[in-house]
Amino acid sequence: MNTMIGPIRSINWHTVQSGVIFLMAVIILALLFTFIPQMQMEMPPSIAGYQFFRVVGHSMEPTFSNGSILVTRQTLPENIQPSDIITYQCTRSQVALTTHRVKKVIWNADGSLQFITRGDNNPVTDPIPVCDCDVVGKVVWVITTPVNAVTVATTHLLNNLQIFIAGAFLLLTWLRKQQQDHHEDQQLFR
Repeated sequence: MNTMIGPIRSINWHTVQSGVIFLMAVIILALLFTFIPQMQMEMPPSIAGYQFFRVVGHSMEPTFSNGSILVTRQTLPENIQPSDIITYQCTRSQVALTTHRVKKVIWNADGSLQFITRGDNNPVTDPIPVCDCDVVGKVVWVITTPVNAVTVATTHLLNNLQIFIAGAFLLLTWLRKQQQDHHEDQQLFR
């Protein structure tokens, strides 16, 4: 009796490697965002130049709401333009960080920059310009959530899950880009 076995396929080690890296990144993100609420940190950790923040307040409505998650990317101050939304350290506020829209960029004689900012829901600009050294990053992605402030404050699991999903999305985007670059490199050498 002759049994036929299907063709043996070679293993694509690049795909396996990408999968392992993705799985490790997901595990690391899960651990990070499980323990972040327990850590007394003013600034969340940076992952590949990106940071995740939860909105507390209504100054940027309707652009994003209380409880939304912001993804910021570290950006050189000279790359920030009017209408960009930035997160910055704010000494005049009770909260350590503020996220507002840039209305005007001021170049000082010493080469430093200052930003005139305003919350989209505020009638006037912020009273003190933001120094370039206080900029944490530029908002590149917003996850709007229908969750109200009471639920957000009492549900750490939901907070972590939303931030974890945002991180997983960024990782998937990065992995897809890496795979496309690898595929393009293979096409060049054929």
